Amino acid sequence: MTLKRIFLIGLTAIALLIMGTDLIESFSKPQFNSRLALYESDLRLHLAEYKEAPGSSPSLKQLVEDSGAPIVAASRAYTDARQQVQSSLKTNSAKIDELKAVPITTSIAQAKNNDAIETAKGEQAKQQTNLEDLTIRLGILQTRQNNVESAQQLWTSLLTDAKTSSQTQQLATTLSGLWSEPIQVSTTAATDLKTLEGWYRFAALDRFYEVTKKTADRAQLQAKEAATAQNVLVKLGITGVTTTASIVTGVLLFLFVGIQRLVKGKDAWIAGLDETTWTVPWDWEDTWLVMVAGFFLVGQLLVGFIIAPVIRSVLLALKDQTGLSAEIAQGLGVLGTYGALAGGALTVLYFTIKRYLPLEKNWFSFNVTGNGLSWGFGGYLVAFPLVLGISILNSQIWQGQGGSNPLLPILLEGKDPIALALFFVTTAIAAPIFEELLFRGFLLPSLTRYVSTSNAVILSGFIFALVHLSLSEVLPLTVLGILLGFVYARTQNLLASMLLHSLWNSGTLISLFVLGSAGK
Repeated sequence: MTLKRIFLIGLTAIALLIMGTDLIESFSKPQFNSRLALYESDLRLHLAEYKEAPGSSPSLKQLVEDSGAPIVAASRAYTDARQQVQSSLKTNSAKIDELKAVPITTSIAQAKNNDAIETAKGEQAKQQTNLEDLTIRLGILQTRQNNVESAQQLWTSLLTDAKTSSQTQQLATTLSGLWSEPIQVSTTAATDLKTLEGWYRFAALDRFYEVTKKTADRAQLQAKEAATAQNVLVKLGITGVTTTASIVTGVLLFLFVGIQRLVKGKDAWIAGLDETTWTVPWDWEDTWLVMVAGFFLVGQLLVGFIIAPVIRSVLLALKDQTGLSAEIAQGLGVLGTYGALAGGALTVLYFTIKRYLPLEKNWFSFNVTGNGLSWGFGGYLVAFPLVLGISILNSQIWQGQGGSNPLLPILLEGKDPIALALFFVTTAIAAPIFEELLFRGFLLPSLTRYVSTSNAVILSGFIFALVHLSLSEVLPLTVLGILLGFVYARTQNLLASMLLHSLWNSGTLISLFVLGSAGK
């Protein structure tokens, strides 16, 4: 056995151990789709208030009614989310107890076990904060349905739980007093209620102004809420129309190419995938060296444990010295870290295949004048309803758990336009270029030395999904990866898969930005 093969086996074992651990840990983390669903429910709550406002149009009232009674729908969503978090807290608590009971034989094992316990405790703290927020909000929703007793029980559960933060206990006390008999208004009520966000802040302040007889303040609050509702209506309308149009167009195109395949057979657009071939001058060891040493060793370990902390330290110093905003610093950090990851992996790729250069023309081909644009746009239209449908099914399987891309919540809540632009460059430009060069430009063709092109498309798509390290995203990302691989294999043009990838990522970014700005 060669030294190179021994190195690959050892590095692969380490990579599988770390990736497997990350995937398992992602199971205890909430899906972003669950959070996004709650956010959309919160936005629709504004429409419920606007519907009741004087002068609101009959069409708007019908729209709100057709949306399924926003307050009732939000209550159900928050009840389900709260139950899921409570279940996660119990699971995580049991995990911490198991880790504490593990017999320790060496100092290394002790350090590793301590790190695992601290990670679990950190996740437990996040889930506890999430539970408190869900409980506060669910209580306010209950009051709007005249279920004051249920609301009081929810807030009391926070007050009697020793784990509840002091800030949440104070807020729960204030809310409980506003809906108690007799009414009790604390001296800090106005300040406490302003820590709430969105519709919940409006609903609580509306009650506060009502019971304290502050008519002018209440009228001003309701006018502001009506303006917010109009903004929400427009933004939801834009995303709704865009989503519907994309789904309909994608389904029609999918049906068209399917019918064309039946009618034209081998002459159809999507036929002949296995006839696409590459001459692969290297063996599996070089292929795996690029993926494990390039993507994992250099891209993950070196960047993750050395370069990324250095970048964060530099940005922290700049932030302190220049007044750089936290959001911009975060955006620069993400872009710099991703650039280092991509640069390291592509450097390993280059030096691995350098001795085989020049390659045949269909390797890493990028043709602006070919059919890349049409296949890229068409692939995106087909991918949209297909991946969306798989994601909906997938959310039912994982029941709100399984982790997600950590950038998505940041994009939803982002306010700084420069920071958002940096995130856009990272996800909609840098990521498609790097990931398509590596997974479609190199990995997919390399696999065809051992398997058919069809199987190479499927296998490369699955590996593409796994390296994102989120259990809940493996299935939809595998489907997306297969579509990206199919488009590249049919065109042998990286422009096509890069365009599809960029459209997918940028579409997600834009929709999150539109939704994130709706309630502001």
